[in-house]
Amino acid sequence: MDTEILIPNYDPSPKQVIFHESPTYETFFGGAAGPGKSAALAAEAVTQALRIPETHVYIFRLTLPEIMLSLHLELMKQMAPYNNYVDRKNKILYNGMTHAWKFPNGSFIQYAYCQYDADMYRYYSAEIHILIVDELTHFKQEWYQYFKARVRSPEKRLLRIMAASNPGNIGHGWVKKYFVDNGDQKIVKSPDLTDTKTGALIKGRTRQYIKAIIDDHPSEEFRKQYTQTLEEISNERLRKALRWGDWGTFEGQVFMEWDERIHVINKLPTWIDDQGNEVDILTTSLKFVGHDIGRRDPGVAIWIAVAPENDQGVVH
Repeated sequence: MDTEILIPNYDPSPKQVIFHESPTYETFFGGAAGPGKSAALAAEAVTQALRIPETHVYIFRLTLPEIMLSLHLELMKQMAPYNNYVDRKNKILYNGMTHAWKFPNGSFIQYAYCQYDADMYRYYSAEIHILIVDELTHFKQEWYQYFKARVRSPEKRLLRIMAASNPGNIGHGWVKKYFVDNGDQKIVKSPDLTDTKTGALIKGRTRQYIKAIIDDHPSEEFRKQYTQTLEEISNERLRKALRWGDWGTFEGQVFMEWDERIHVINKLPTWIDDQGNEVDILTTSLKFVGHDIGRRDPGVAIWIAVAPENDQGVVH
């Protein structure tokens, strides 16, 4: 797969390069605010439309005004070098009535929206080759799955899904579970399936989450200015989400001080037992469990392991 970005004056950051070079079918980019998610999505849309004739690119946001205030401006900037032609036939033209960009090679970029359940059926007959979803957490999983079902072609060609978002909103939970919990930059594969009619094997597709924060933006001046803006956010939950891309912070969270970078350890405490073996806290320790059934509020259960050597505890 050719991953060269065909946008003059677009100098991607190392994280944007990883996003552009991802070999997966579904690629999710972002986490924090300001790493250049919109620029990366726009660059993919324009590049694929330019590279492959008659490519159908669909860009989704919750509403059309949101597209016009964000990705539309970025697309205009990125396509400007290609529109310095006297001949109208060689220009990339935008149609304000249909909200679509038309390319000389037959490709198009179509703006799309889905604010309510009924909106997804607007795309029942759509043939999408490159599906781009901006602010994925604003969408229900059902909507996203319906959009995915429109990614198809009667001929062999590149089919891809690319998305970006910050933590929070109605889709926070499913996006976190489907993409983020797999780990930063780890490629995972969905289980293989069996065709219910023919019995043929259907290989599972791949997906990847690429985390980026403001520190990853390619412009030093932008990083300096916007970092100050994010650090000045007084709401701790919002600051954690937008500054650090913290997916453990969201509305309704009980433990406001929770920070995955501090409170999660990658290696369990170990010590040497009487036989000279290295043992960890979960396999040899005293364990307790506490449970609150939650008559008025959600229930909770925690497990605590206590190391006999030093009374060190681990909640798991």
